[in-house]
Amino acid sequence: MSEKTVDKKSRFTSWIVIFSLIYIIFLEIVVKPKIMAVGGKFVTPVETTYYDGIETEFVLLKDETPFNAASVNEPMHYDEGTRLGFGEIKAGKTTSNEYALLSKRLQDINDRISIYKNQINDIDKELRRSIINGNYSLAVDLVGSFSYQNNESVGQINVEDLEKEKANITNQINHMAGEIIWNPPGIISYTLDGFEDLKNESLYLTSRDEFKSILNRPVVKSYSRDFKIIDNFKATAMFYAPNNGRLKELDGKYVTYSIDNLNTFGKGIALVPADYDKEGVAGIFINSHIEDIYQMRKGKINVIFDSVKALIIPTGSLIKKDGVIGVLARDVNGIIQFRPVALLKREAEKSYVSQGNEKGFIKVNGEDVLTLQYYEDVVLRPDPDMIGQIFIRNEFR
Repeated sequence: MSEKTVDKKSRFTSWIVIFSLIYIIFLEIVVKPKIMAVGGKFVTPVETTYYDGIETEFVLLKDETPFNAASVNEPMHYDEGTRLGFGEIKAGKTTSNEYALLSKRLQDINDRISIYKNQINDIDKELRRSIINGNYSLAVDLVGSFSYQNNESVGQINVEDLEKEKANITNQINHMAGEIIWNPPGIISYTLDGFEDLKNESLYLTSRDEFKSILNRPVVKSYSRDFKIIDNFKATAMFYAPNNGRLKELDGKYVTYSIDNLNTFGKGIALVPADYDKEGVAGIFINSHIEDIYQMRKGKINVIFDSVKALIIPTGSLIKKDGVIGVLARDVNGIIQFRPVALLKREAEKSYVSQGNEKGFIKVNGEDVLTLQYYEDVVLRPDPDMIGQIFIRNEFR
């Protein structure tokens, strides 16, 4: 081999070494800061549904009739939760039907009073509107209708007379220990908790302070053979949620609720008493699937107004840039981008952000801006200097 050929190879090798050194320096100085590992400091958002509404504590009101097991003069073999028709259980010494007739009359009176109170609530709302609108002649007529109300099904109602008759009948029933006692229809339960005095209509008689007192009252369950019959056609979840205009708008309308930590849902009627603005006590009237909740007395309720497609992210990943709340996200190309977010709920460990519209955009200062996408990774400990840097995807997951 000639010296000329060897010299050419030597020069070629030298150029390779030089270019290699230049490439290594380029990687160290330019590329390495942009392609860097951060010890697995990314997390993928979790898709979920966020429910916008009221989350609060409730007390379940039920119409319950307690019985003393010692007074039952026939053997009983009914399991907890059994549905009974009227008159399947009787107690006492005589065969008189007077107790049953008085009980029926008492129920009729309670129904009439309930109708009256509902009408009074309607009149109260109409009266407020007429005064605001300056229709004072209508207001005078409405004020005159408070004492008596007419209803096609029950005729004229005078609430004072009904209350007197109710007290009289209740007194008679209380003195009929020896008479036959027929159970009302409903679900039998052997668990008494000391709240049997609360009825569905108690919602309209409970102030804010009284509700808090009821909520703090301990549930002391008794598992003796004493029992109660629970009306399985109506219950009311009473709760305190003051100054909620959306709730007031839904008064008398069906709303979605959950009392099982959003695992199961139901439909109920929003009830907003006339003194809601003052007391803040409202309720959800439940008239179906009561057999699933009849043993409950207190708990958490979610009254749901809207549902939103959302993402769950770590609260620590939130950052503010130019006055806008957002996150640093690694896009499909591995580039760190600032993504503005619409914060739905912020908790200590996790936060809920909207997924935006069908194109993934949210409004920021009146403009449509791309928000965080479900397939983008979020930087756990964000630093504004990371924006624009490149992070290799999947390597540090």
